[in-house]
Amino acid sequence: MKEEISLLIKQILLLSEDDKKKIIRELFSPQNLKDKKQGLRFLDIALVSLNQKKYLKIEKRVKELFHSNPKLKPVIVAKMVKYYLRIPDAMLPLIVKIAQRYKDRLRKSNAKGIFNRIE
Repeated sequence: MKEEISLLIKQILLLSEDDKKKIIRELFSPQNLKDKKQGLRFLDIALVSLNQKKYLKIEKRVKELFHSNPKLKPVIVAKMVKYYLRIPDAMLPLIVKIAQRYKDRLRKSNAKGIFNRIE
């Protein structure tokens, strides 16, 4: 199953931007989604694969916000990033996951005393 998804994504990456958007819209239209959780997982994979540049901007912004104020909650940071980068609401769960992972990394590095080594 993983190999099939990987092959499918590689083939989608070869298409034009308009075709990629059409495929994503068709895949996640309400009449095609039977299992919402599986749809959200695929949405995570698809959006990360198709929007690598945007994904890197999200990570960079999350890092900046946590470095400026490490006490912020990941959900708040995710909403701030979504607002500042003008990201669609559908990507909010993905941004929350990114923020949670970074906050956890930051917390663990603070426990070890190596906060300044995180890039």
